[in-house]
Amino acid sequence: MLVIVLILGLQQYCGEGPQWASVQPHDKTKCEKYWWTNLLYINNLVSIDKMCLGQAWYMGADMQFYVISPLMIIPFYFKPLYGLASCSVLLVTHVVATGILSVHNKWRPSPVLAED
Repeated sequence: MLVIVLILGLQQYCGEGPQWASVQPHDKTKCEKYWWTNLLYINNLVSIDKMCLGQAWYMGADMQFYVISPLMIIPFYFKPLYGLASCSVLLVTHVVATGILSVHNKWRPSPVLAED
């Protein structure tokens, strides 16, 4: 959030010169409208095409993995078999969801294989 505050409010006052306009963020209007997605760590799920600070997508993904991790770790603590079962269920869910999204959106397995 500190980076977003710096970009939205303070960066315009931090420099000057003929090249200063090229340093200003291109997604400032996106940040003004979708800053809250970064605050909630859902910036990689909501309005992906209008993402504020595109490089921050990983912070959202990392937080989502952190929230999901107890579903795998806690069962391992009580019984390893339950832990393996929960990990297996999450793995199968991941594979099925990825497959469904790939077919529905017609995603290619690689950008190299994409048709123009």
